[in-house]
Amino acid sequence: MKQSLTIIGNKNVRVNALLDSGASTSYIDINLAKNLGYKIFKNRKHTITLGDGSTIVGYDVPIVIKVRGRIKPLMTVAIPVPEKLVLGHDFMQNNDIIIDYTKEKFKFSKRIPKNIRRLRLWRWKTMTKYSKHLQGIGEVPAIKNNKLRIGDRLVYNFGYIYKIVGVRKLSEKSKVYKLMSEEDGELYDRRFMNYGLTAVVDENNKYIQER
Repeated sequence: MKQSLTIIGNKNVRVNALLDSGASTSYIDINLAKNLGYKIFKNRKHTITLGDGSTIVGYDVPIVIKVRGRIKPLMTVAIPVPEKLVLGHDFMQNNDIIIDYTKEKFKFSKRIPKNIRRLRLWRWKTMTKYSKHLQGIGEVPAIKNNKLRIGDRLVYNFGYIYKIVGVRKLSEKSKVYKLMSEEDGELYDRRFMNYGLTAVVDENNKYIQER
């Protein structure tokens, strides 16, 4: 079954993605990922066994897609694939997808996902603590952005860690932090609103719950 959607990159590309419940992981064509300007993490590789028994090496590529009016982050593995994009079981599970095989269509479930219900319960029990949902990880403790400081190690979707190496005040409500990727040492500037929440880990990779 195929679904028309948009991959958002340095340019937006409309593709017919293959929805494959038999694939445990989602895949993107490696040449398409490069053309859209996505970063290919070659230190995070996977060995994929193809239908004919041969194997191929793929690499993690986090992308963003727009489907049915919803923008979704998606972790994919980049390999040469003719379908350009394959949405696997991970996509269906993380987004509560309901498939109608008779009409060859899918839709997002209208019920509140389990992770949101757990988050609400967790906040109700702790009251004074905060949490954040990270794609590929789940609910984790978080702190307010106005408590961030140089040297903090920030955790993003799928467990990528960035260290704060610089900061400048943008306004009374926001700051721009210079982040260094612990994967490859590249530097990025990112704006943070003071009221937002961010997951932070210490040098032992334990989440900081309060500050």
